[in-house]
Amino acid sequence: NDEPLDFPNSIQIFALSQLAKQHVTVVLTGEGSDELFGGYPRYRIPGLAKSYARVPASIRRLSAGWIRDHRLHKLERYAACSPEDLLLHNSGHLPPEVVAGLSPALSPFELDYRRQCLQASAGLGLDPAGRLSLLDQETYLVSILHRQDKMSMAASIESRVPFMDYRIVEFANRLPAGHRIRRGTGKAIVKRVARAFLPPAIVGRRKSGFGVPLDRWFRSREGLGERIADLAESAASGVFDRAALRQCVAEHRAGTRDHSEVLWTALNLCTWRETFSC
Repeated sequence: NDEPLDFPNSIQIFALSQLAKQHVTVVLTGEGSDELFGGYPRYRIPGLAKSYARVPASIRRLSAGWIRDHRLHKLERYAACSPEDLLLHNSGHLPPEVVAGLSPALSPFELDYRRQCLQASAGLGLDPAGRLSLLDQETYLVSILHRQDKMSMAASIESRVPFMDYRIVEFANRLPAGHRIRRGTGKAIVKRVARAFLPPAIVGRRKSGFGVPLDRWFRSREGLGERIADLAESAASGVFDRAALRQCVAEHRAGTRDHSEVLWTALNLCTWRETFSC
């Protein structure tokens, strides 16, 4: 990959590509469909946060104390945000103040670029889902396409991405929100087309990503769990705050918090630095 692995499932995609290579040399993949047509649950957050903000603050605080659900706490956080900040931080795994505490040196840069992207879309007359889609196309989708291309080509498989045809992209970017998200479900227009070709059980099934059980692996005493034991003392110097990283490791191993994403990022960056002595 020649750089730290951003996505844990890059390894699984490489393994899947090796399996496919035993039978074919070209595959079609669905990259871009979620970003173009509102397939991620977070595309619904701006509308939900707006509705949630209308609930009296006393009831919100009471609910947050009773219900141990990270999604509710996320809505509580976003209800107090400005519309711009809500869009800016929507796709983030961690609140910005946590990122700043973990890595004061790195935290500002990506947000600056994302803010520029959002500012560029402000005058286009788009709804929040449309602006999120454009932001994803300029940030997250780029890394998704790099991952798919590098992992498949490493196994000598050519993976083509039909949703990235420029005519489909231009069509998707003109769609109003109702054609992306309908009755709380994303990719409404894609599913409407798919019903003509696929069984209802496939079209209507619950969305499932290509998940990797990082939380369990990092709590193990072997494998990746062993690798993070001394993570804070490794090549993290100058990138991550050692005390904050030690706390993440301790909380994750104790099972009180899930810091999988943070630990994966730190482990990959440190391993990369050690490998290339930089």
